[in-house]
Amino acid sequence: MYSYVIDRFAAALKQAVEDNPCHNVTISMGVAYVEFFAKYPHYFNFLFDSEYLGIQIKETEITWNSSFTPFEIFVNGAKRGMRELNIDEKELRDDLLVMWAAVHGLAAMANMKGVQYDNGDWGALTERILLNKVML
Repeated sequence: MYSYVIDRFAAALKQAVEDNPCHNVTISMGVAYVEFFAKYPHYFNFLFDSEYLGIQIKETEITWNSSFTPFEIFVNGAKRGMRELNIDEKELRDDLLVMWAAVHGLAAMANMKGVQYDNGDWGALTERILLNKVML
């Protein structure tokens, strides 16, 4: 089951990367991230409560278990988009954390039984927040 969920999440992120020009890839991946978990809420806890992730936040970089390909796609796509925007290499790790925190937080909210978004379009909300509030 774990491999199945990983493959579906990776495919959603990969599609977002392939369908968008470099300067929009960070936004499209963020939207794909949130929409995936809004559509498949049971996958959110299944993946992120797992010991298989192995994500390590280090002083200058983020590393992860090589079998967690969605995170690799997310990180590499975000770095590509940030470089296209001429973001200083020294800022990449922190900017990546900001982006991940924003989309992961929105995905978590989309999965909370006590949180209702009256519009229901978590992807549009994510895009608006990333474009207007998360300065990358």
